[in-house]
Amino acid sequence: MSYAPHIVYSLAITTFSIHLIAQRNGFREERSRVAAQLSILESIRDRLQSGERIPPDEMQSLRKLARPDSAEDYHEEITWTEAFLGKKDIKTPANDGSS
Repeated sequence: MSYAPHIVYSLAITTFSIHLIAQRNGFREERSRVAAQLSILESIRDRLQSGERIPPDEMQSLRKLARPDSAEDYHEEITWTEAFLGKKDIKTPANDGSS
């Protein structure tokens, strides 16, 4: 009796489950990040609507906090060969030439 199909099915289900958990955690992190950005922008709006003057250095730091991080938006596809053997040419957001 061969157990190979059962092993393959079990491995596929386990891999799929791990992938779904990772995606769920990624969505949760993204939702938290957007909520934080929205909170910062709403506080700036409320302060400006109430007539409060925000110093330029504080405004700049708040805007920087509210701005999405460009390094997090950088995604690159990786093949199985690159995953096991390594990648010869590693690109980062700073040196990929797309800025």
